[in-house]
Amino acid sequence: MGTCSNSAAVEGRTAFPNHSYLETSENVIVESLRRDGDHIVVRLVEAFGHAGKASLKLLLPHENAAITDLVGGSASPLSGGPKYHFDLRSQQIVTMHFKTASTVVEEVPVTQWDKFVPQSKLKALYAYSAELIGHPPFGS
Repeated sequence: MGTCSNSAAVEGRTAFPNHSYLETSENVIVESLRRDGDHIVVRLVEAFGHAGKASLKLLLPHENAAITDLVGGSASPLSGGPKYHFDLRSQQIVTMHFKTASTVVEEVPVTQWDKFVPQSKLKALYAYSAELIGHPPFGS
């Protein structure tokens, strides 16, 4: 079984034990694991160029699972849980959605830098010329 874990070393902090939240069969590579609204989304790909059976075990609280298209549509529900088995085509990219009881707040993209720039540097932020090459506002 393949596993994914995350840990970070920060000075002055207690060690955080490694814990695997995801286990997979050896024939897949996990590309991403993220939250999206009230879902956990996992994207994986077949690793060896051979069709076959694959499995994924999600060790985070969830209510159900489905294989979806790239953007989360056309859901095909999966039975079982927390370990799910599914067919896999050669080099197939699979997107799985796991329904959760809670929802994460949607991120708001940054479109203005003003609040991150000191007042004394705001003028330089907007002193951009497309004719200059290099880091604005100074060019090369």
